[in-house]
Amino acid sequence: MNQDFEIEDGKLIKYYGTDKNVIIPDGVTSIGDRAFENYTKLISVTIPDSVTSIGYCAFKCCRLMTSVIIGNGMTIIGDGVFYQCASLTSVIIPDSVIKIGYSAFKQCSNLISVSIGNSVKNIGDGAFYQCTSLTSVVLPNSVTNIGDSVFYDCRNLTSVTISDNMASIGGNAFSGTPWLENYPDDFMISNQILIAYKGDDSAVIIPDNVISIGISAFEEYKKLISVTIPDGVTSIRDRAFKSCTNLISVNIPDNVTSIGYSAFRDCKKLTSVIIPDSVTSIGSWAFSGCSSLNSVTFPENMPDIEANAFCDCSNLKYAPLILSDGKMLYEPPNRNDVSFSWIRQLVHNHDYSIEMNHDVKYNLIFQMFAFGLDQKETFAYISENFSAMFPVLIDMDDIKLIHKILASEKFITKENIDDLIRYAIDTQKHEIQLILTDYKNRKSWYQNIDDISDKFKL
Repeated sequence: MNQDFEIEDGKLIKYYGTDKNVIIPDGVTSIGDRAFENYTKLISVTIPDSVTSIGYCAFKCCRLMTSVIIGNGMTIIGDGVFYQCASLTSVIIPDSVIKIGYSAFKQCSNLISVSIGNSVKNIGDGAFYQCTSLTSVVLPNSVTNIGDSVFYDCRNLTSVTISDNMASIGGNAFSGTPWLENYPDDFMISNQILIAYKGDDSAVIIPDNVISIGISAFEEYKKLISVTIPDGVTSIRDRAFKSCTNLISVNIPDNVTSIGYSAFRDCKKLTSVIIPDSVTSIGSWAFSGCSSLNSVTFPENMPDIEANAFCDCSNLKYAPLILSDGKMLYEPPNRNDVSFSWIRQLVHNHDYSIEMNHDVKYNLIFQMFAFGLDQKETFAYISENFSAMFPVLIDMDDIKLIHKILASEKFITKENIDDLIRYAIDTQKHEIQLILTDYKNRKSWYQNIDDISDKFKL
């Protein structure tokens, strides 16, 4: 075989030749990562039908390449394959291709036309990012998902055809295109997905036919004060309302099942949220940075809440952090000083040896006991460390959990209750002092009222 090609087991590893017009030999089944990267002499390349995939950045920065013929055996065009092929003017993607990777044609600034085959299902993030000469594109019926920024800053793109089969459109997919800028309606909707909002209202009512609020649909829309979401919406996707810094009010309807990553992140004026029973998942950072948020109402069946969903919500005293067996455990006020992974290891792996802030650790273990999680081990740990643990609940004014511990009748005894009452007095936790005193009285651990008065000066 031609010594210009390094080929191993059908894979073209590297091209070492000097030809301007390269014909890849028949029998090659794949083109490896970076095989032609920065080969600045290349003007055209012909890929035979035997090739089924092109690897990462295989033709990246082949700046003089004007033509590529892709064989009919191709199934995957990998990530960054033709990135910065600035002279490439047109490309035909055959019907055999099912996936176009991220940044595949990014910054192909002279690409005028692209024909996307009828089997392509997914187009990755930024696949045609800054293809500034591209004027029109037809997404065939096979395409169901396109990623973030796919046609971002395609500044001459005036015509886009989207099929009714489209299920997911990434954030900023068409930002910076004349097609989006000149879109005639306030709401850009495809297949019942709200892709972008084009209006300038401060109080937005989303149309009834929308079933999904798309990625970044309202991101950084500073005018937004309130939004009404129709009952038919089932998902609020990643970054949908991110950095809507003046958003005060939002309703989440009863059919929504998922709230995506950073969906309401940095909505700094949002004050309260009601999570309906239908929600099963809340993505990471979903409400992070909502510094005015002071009330979150959760359903009885708690959703799965990912890490940092309520991080930096400085006015939110209580926020869900860990879920175990469907139970919610309290996130302490100093949550930002504690590693999430440590807490997860304690709750999910029942690892009580974890070194972490005592107020967090003790609070979590008490709650695990109260919720009936791993009761044997939590009971053993609490029994051994009770004198150090219970004052933490007093310090944190966790009256609800104190009542649960009292109701268990397992740890507070005639021998230790006086010390706990004294601690409550010393720390001026008067309500807890009365709760403990009442408990002692109900247990008949007092001899007489004079003894009570003398000891605690009541």
